[in-house]
Order: sequence, then C-alpha cells, then structure tokens
Amino acid sequence: MRPGQHLTVAQSSENTEGPHGSVVVTTSPRDQRVACIDITTLHPDAECRDEQRELLVEAGWAGTETSLTCSHEDSEALARSIVDDAFIATWDVVHPAFLAATAVSQRKP
Repeated sequence: MRPGQHLTVAQSSENTEGPHGSVVVTTSPRDQRVACIDITTLHPDAECRDEQRELLVEAGWAGTETSLTCSHEDSEALARSIVDDAFIATWDVVHPAFLAATAVSQRKP
C-alpha cells in the first residue's frame, strides 16, 4: 500500500454471527501502517462491545473513546496483530470466507 491508500476489512454481511467490527488499515507518509477500529462498528450491545474493546486493549491496541488503533512499520507484523487479536481472539473469525471482499483504495479527501 502506498501512502494515502487504505484497506477496509470487515465481516461479510452473509455471516449472521453478530457484528464484529471492521478494521481500516492506512499507510502514513512515513510508511507507517496503522490499523484502526471505529468503536461504533463493534457489537451494538454495550456489554458485548465493552468486552470486545477490553480484549483488544489487553492485546496491545491503543484505545480512545471512539477508536482502537494498532500500528507497525512492518506490514506482516501488523497483519498478524489484526488477524490474531481482532479476527481470531476477539471476533472468532476462523476462516477468510467470513470476511467481506476488500480492495485497496485511495483515501477520499
């Protein structure tokens, strides 16, 4: 990914196992990769949402009131964090078929 591009990875709408959030990965001008989860994309039930948020923070994601972020200069290390921390440990996404089709796109101004 080049700076200014982003990639969104989300649960497929065909999977009825409740909302699991979505991860947006961007590349900064200094070639840093940042994964961000908007809190509003987590489970709509407050208790489930708080549990998901807590699991991600315990895994090392930085949290604010509105988002969770994880960054790394190495794309593979960031991908492992996203897969291990968010998809498998938090959302029980055990196979890529549970994800929506994604593509790299330009960030809109």
